[in-house]
Amino acid sequence: MNQNTNQKRSAASWLMELAKGRYGEYALSVLAALLGVACSLAPYFIIIRLIAALVNGREMSFSECLKRVTDMNAELEGYEKKAADYALKIDQLNTQKTNLQYSTPDITKEAKEYHDAELIYNQKNDALSAAKQNLSSLQSDLETAQKYISDVNNGFITVSGGDAEEQLNVANLKVQKLPAQIQDLQNQISALETEVYNAQVESEKKKNALESKSNNTQGSQQLEKEIAKLTIEQQENAAKLDNRTNDRKQLYEEITIALGGNATYDLSAPQKKIDDAVKKVAKLEAQSVGATITAPVSGTIADVSVVAGKTVAPDDVLATMQPEGKGYSMSFSVTNDQAKRLSVGDKADLVNSWRYDNVDVTLKSIKPDTTDPGQKKLLTFDVSGDVMVGQSLSISVGQKSADYDLIVPNSAIREDNNGKFVLIVETKSSPLGNRYVATRVDVEVLASDDTQSAVSGALYGYEFVITTSTQPVEAGKLVRLAEN
Repeated sequence: MNQNTNQKRSAASWLMELAKGRYGEYALSVLAALLGVACSLAPYFIIIRLIAALVNGREMSFSECLKRVTDMNAELEGYEKKAADYALKIDQLNTQKTNLQYSTPDITKEAKEYHDAELIYNQKNDALSAAKQNLSSLQSDLETAQKYISDVNNGFITVSGGDAEEQLNVANLKVQKLPAQIQDLQNQISALETEVYNAQVESEKKKNALESKSNNTQGSQQLEKEIAKLTIEQQENAAKLDNRTNDRKQLYEEITIALGGNATYDLSAPQKKIDDAVKKVAKLEAQSVGATITAPVSGTIADVSVVAGKTVAPDDVLATMQPEGKGYSMSFSVTNDQAKRLSVGDKADLVNSWRYDNVDVTLKSIKPDTTDPGQKKLLTFDVSGDVMVGQSLSISVGQKSADYDLIVPNSAIREDNNGKFVLIVETKSSPLGNRYVATRVDVEVLASDDTQSAVSGALYGYEFVITTSTQPVEAGKLVRLAEN
């Protein structure tokens, strides 16, 4: 007899009955569910397919697929980043090259070096010319003295005391002293000729450097080399990127086969994110490059503080400009003595004026120098004409040079209640030989600088003046000449 019974069953017993004969399949389903909860990198059904493939004897596991996809995407991401970097660097270098071709380079340093080298050359050359002129004068004095002595010895001139005897003593003194002086001067001239040659070579070297910088030749060539090098590296990186992209495509096909040809998970999603990020970066770069900045006033760009591709912060100075219609100024310090020779409104002369066009420099003010107010004055000049901010100018201002017949060292000028004078050496004959006496000659100082003074007085120009002595010297006293 059949009897129906209403017996309650638990959920577990109900599931066990359903799973009769299919324990393996349901066990895998439960395992897949647990992995699907724990893993956020792939959809649940993909995990089931990968595990099923592993159970059926396939060689590719989930971890292997995930690792290969991750590694491949990371490698491609690196190549794509390099591609973007190469493109940006090449664009920056091309911008620099363009700016270099259409901008005026900063040649302040090179111009100063050339000016200093040329100044040294001119000084050396002037010293050489002065030495040669002095040598010619000494040789002429020696010849005159020798002729006078010869005429006396031959009886053409009779010496019987007084001025004639004094003149003979002076001639004898010159014959004794001048040969050594002439020899020393010839040695100096030889050394100066070498220095002049070296200074001329250095001046030409600095001139070539200045012209090269002005033409932007070297800078442009260097940029072209860097661009060529980066272009080759960019092409090599692009080839590697293409090869690895094909490798990734082949990997996707292998995974699809491993999943039984029914993969629905889009493994190219990470690549899509990368592509979107690259597009976003390109869009931001396009918005930042080529932007127009309008100056608040009209003028000329004097200096650019940034280069293409440089990151700047708010309030950073991008460029410096000289407003239109505004003048320039320059200033430097001089000693108080030098400042006494100047007056406001004095015009300054440009050294090597052939290098400048229509430049006018006028002394605007003379004020104490705050760094040393007791010893120095600060000169400020108004500058107008074809100049630029930061440009160095070499000027001369003050009393103009002139030619003077009598020039003595400043140390030879003496002064007392009767005025200024110099002490010269006169020769007196005696039974014991020549004696040297200090003789006063009143002079008037016509002009002077830091080392020498131009004077006028009862002097012929060939006298020996006393500049220094080991003891105090007065007019009428006997003196002894230094051995050298």
